[in-house]
Amino acid sequence: MRTAVTWFEIPVANFDRAVSFYERMLDTKLKYEERLGFKTAVFSYEEPGVGGSLTTGEGYAPGAGGAIVYLPVAGMMDAVLKRAEKQGGKLLMPKTKVNDQVGYIAQIVDCEGNRVGLHDPVLS
Repeated sequence: MRTAVTWFEIPVANFDRAVSFYERMLDTKLKYEERLGFKTAVFSYEEPGVGGSLTTGEGYAPGAGGAIVYLPVAGMMDAVLKRAEKQGGKLLMPKTKVNDQVGYIAQIVDCEGNRVGLHDPVLS
């Protein structure tokens, strides 16, 4: 096994609000798709890298008690945290240095109530 994660889905109830939140927070565009009858917005990634999406539909319920997905924010942690709060996100864990190999992490609650991690491998 090359990686422990092959895909992730962040459940959302209000699809348009969630897409707007993540696009503004990460300063990027997500790709809209229908997958197996579910509405998704896919985060940009390069094959064979790990991809993921915002997903809405039956069985997808946002919440803070589930798994924590860490999104890459290399060199942009401070700006991303500011944009997250500006979009209605809440800071759970401020930018915190893990160690010299991992770099920094932070956690937010997004506009849908999901706990989401941010990872910045840049050591500064």
